[in-house]
Amino acid sequence: MIPFIRHMVAGLLFCLACAIAIPAEAGVLGKADADFLRRDIDAMMSAFQQGDLDAVLGKTHPSVFKLAGDRDEFQRITRQALDDLSVRGVRFLSSETGVPGDTYPAGDEEVCFVPVASMLEVNGTRVKTTTFMVAIRPVGGGEWTYLDGSGMRKDPDLLYTLLPALSRDVPLPPVSFDPVEE
Repeated sequence: MIPFIRHMVAGLLFCLACAIAIPAEAGVLGKADADFLRRDIDAMMSAFQQGDLDAVLGKTHPSVFKLAGDRDEFQRITRQALDDLSVRGVRFLSSETGVPGDTYPAGDEEVCFVPVASMLEVNGTRVKTTTFMVAIRPVGGGEWTYLDGSGMRKDPDLLYTLLPALSRDVPLPPVSFDPVEE
């Protein structure tokens, strides 16, 4: 009887280990949700490029406000960043929102990474950037809010600070900044 119990316990431990090792289960967005995300992110990117902070803040995930201190402080920091870009000679020429990826659970929210390719001009040099937006909504539907993912490849802990319930094995999209030869 003891070998049988030992075998059963070993089997249960194996099943438990497998369950823990399984990465976060990804979901798939429907076409309507994917199309909406692309349009919504396009509008948000356009608002950012035009300096319309109210539109940007209205679509920003509230976790970043807490990180900055509060909404007003985040607005001040964002305004300063826009001003710094202008002083440094950065101009936005175009952007294109790519196809949203899978969704991943993050507690009572779900997360989706959406690639964004942009063309910038920095002091007369064109630069193509590939970054991503982190789209977040309540599980089961609701309004999408966003985080800029461009710095999260370099500092993934920032993502998990903002979304602590997101599994750390969720793959992040690539980020690149490449000068364009003319």
